[in-house]
Amino acid sequence: MITLRQRQEQASHHEFTVTGSESGQTWFGIYANGAKQPGGAYGQQDLILDNLKITPVKSGEVDTTKLEAELNNADKVVLDAFEDGKEKAAFEAAYAAAQKVLENPTDQAAVDKAEKDLEDARKALLATSPKPEEDKEAPTKPSDLKETETTTTTVKVEWKASTDNVEVTGYNVYADGKLAETVKGDVLTAELKDLKAGTEYTIEVEAFDAAGNKSEKASVKATTKEEQKPDPKPEEDKEAPTKPSDLKVTDKTDTTVKIEWKASKDNVGVTGYEIFVNGKSIGTVKDDVLTAEIAKLTPKTEYTIEVVAYDAAGNKSAAASVKATTKEGKTPETPTTPEVKPGTVQTGDATPFAVPFMMMFIAVAMFAGVSVIRVKKSCTHRHLKKLKCRKKGAVALSN
Repeated sequence: MITLRQRQEQASHHEFTVTGSESGQTWFGIYANGAKQPGGAYGQQDLILDNLKITPVKSGEVDTTKLEAELNNADKVVLDAFEDGKEKAAFEAAYAAAQKVLENPTDQAAVDKAEKDLEDARKALLATSPKPEEDKEAPTKPSDLKETETTTTTVKVEWKASTDNVEVTGYNVYADGKLAETVKGDVLTAELKDLKAGTEYTIEVEAFDAAGNKSEKASVKATTKEEQKPDPKPEEDKEAPTKPSDLKVTDKTDTTVKIEWKASKDNVGVTGYEIFVNGKSIGTVKDDVLTAEIAKLTPKTEYTIEVVAYDAAGNKSAAASVKATTKEGKTPETPTTPEVKPGTVQTGDATPFAVPFMMMFIAVAMFAGVSVIRVKKSCTHRHLKKLKCRKKGAVALSN
């Protein structure tokens, strides 16, 4: 006999095991207040369960009802909603053990333990915090992206921070669509390297968060600087100076010969003159020196003297040539080697002696009242600033 008590208008749920005989009975009655009401088994206060399938449980058999019920409860747990951890692992182990026991329930104690372990594991798991909802919100687009510096192979850019519902983890920086740099979420600059000189690039920056959500890309164009090409080499000077003119002997002794010549011309500039005696170079003079003295010669000997002009590129003119014979004298016991002694610097046709002499001559003429003096030399020397040259060579004096 089972007694069920219930307040009026209050629902309740009861689970119970009915133990009966093996008579084949297929119904049982539930009576109000534990007694059959007027009207018999069909009274208003009675509940009759009929057409039941009665499965008798023999003494000594294992009851798995509670274990099956607990497995049903466990099936309702959504495992993916919970973080991995010891509670989740314990629940999965208890669930697997309960299923194994249920496959061959031979020991009631084992069945009861499996049910109790699964129940405890299920409750422990449910007491933990489930996973937070998946973050599907992307960060905002980076703003104010701009180029700050460029070289021939690098571009530096900067931008203002993106925002995110959780947190911005970092930024990806692209050059022409290829990932070039990744920086942390608190870094708002990047330098792109190994670029080509004189090339325009499209630079893009996107923000991302821990869930892998990515923002829209901010974009800017930047051009690397051109490479500085070295200045082209000047064209090689291959033009030789002109041949010195009017080479002549101006004086000689038994061991020396003095010579002079008129200047050569060159497309760039004459650097100097080289002196040869009998085909052998004995020295050089600068470009503004047009005379030379050749010493240590042998008395009463004929020499072939040559002068060659040269420029900075090493181009040499044809040789001007003149023959000279030294005067009689005492022949040295030891043979000597000719050498060159540079003469005096010359400007135009005027010699160092001629200029002061001419100035003195003009001064005397002016004192004597002469207004025009006939001269053979040209009046281009820098000291003759007061002279006005006429085509016929006359020098006019101006007051």
